[in-house]
Amino acid sequence: MSVYRTVQTDFWKDPKIMEDFTPEDKLFYLYLLTNPNTTQCGIYGITKKEMAFQLGYSTETVNALMDRFITYHKLIDYHVETRELVIFNWAKYNFKRGGKPVQDLIKSELAKVKHQPYIEIVGKHVPIDGIRQVYESYYVSYDDSCHESHDESPDESTHQSCNESTHESLNEESLNQAIPKENDESYHESYDESSEKNGQTETKTKTESKTETKPQPQQQEKRQLTNDAPVPEQLSDLTSFYQNNLGLATPHTISMLEGMIEDASYEATRYALEQAVIQEKRSLNYVNRIVNRCISQKLFTLSAIKLQEQRRQQQQTGTNPDAKTPEWLAEEERESREHAARKKAELESEVPGDDEIEAMLQGLKGGTTA
Repeated sequence: MSVYRTVQTDFWKDPKIMEDFTPEDKLFYLYLLTNPNTTQCGIYGITKKEMAFQLGYSTETVNALMDRFITYHKLIDYHVETRELVIFNWAKYNFKRGGKPVQDLIKSELAKVKHQPYIEIVGKHVPIDGIRQVYESYYVSYDDSCHESHDESPDESTHQSCNESTHESLNEESLNQAIPKENDESYHESYDESSEKNGQTETKTKTESKTETKPQPQQQEKRQLTNDAPVPEQLSDLTSFYQNNLGLATPHTISMLEGMIEDASYEATRYALEQAVIQEKRSLNYVNRIVNRCISQKLFTLSAIKLQEQRRQQQQTGTNPDAKTPEWLAEEERESREHAARKKAELESEVPGDDEIEAMLQGLKGGTTA
């Protein structure tokens, strides 16, 4: 049986989507609303690796987009321990009619939800009474479980901690504020570096995260890859470098990097990316031009590229001992020397000797006397 998800045409007229969403945001949000893991209740389990595979994104890109939707747009939340995702306004796009079949389906799906505070987050936005009551029955029972545990234990501190944990988990604002602490450390590493490169203000939390994770040694370790490494590892390294130093690695960018590896090599592509950063020309077109130059000169290894650079610099300064004079230039120089020698001989043959000059002078004197 086929499964369908409803996306209304008003989706594109939503002011937030029109003004605040980038093209990548729109694609990612539509994916969150329609991917194969979605459920009718608006809470579903999914891993970041699944997202990356289905979208064709890198894991770093998925992490960046997830953080943007959690902390900036505040439209979703992701529970790391249960790997469950909730869409806050799921009901806005998916509940227009009720009925027993829909209620039964939602009951069966809510029974599988592991992180139950998510149920209230979605339920309080449901516009249909019958469906909203289904949600309420679950998070009301969740509250009751806390009260029951309090009744069994007369300890007042136990009751207080139960209520505090329940209310804090059901509060969207406190929930969103807690998200950065639950995100993967590897994400903080990649996202903090990209934020710094794009000129954004770096917070104290990000500084501490970068100090703890120490991304520089990891980056140096990745740099040890060569043309003999597996292509997936090469592409992952190049994508990570692009993401951290040049900008957001979109599917088009990743596809271009993969093509550069195939047409040239990993080492040539990595060299081109580094040159784009060094020369402050952080564009994919600039990287592609360098790679094409490497292809035309058949420079596919880093050692060959470095040697060519050294020779070019030595030729410019005239200190290259290995530089050989082209044959056509040597022939031209030889002919020039022979021509100069002939001209000199001709001039010397036309110039009179000392005896001839003396005779000419005497003749001039005799003529003057006569």
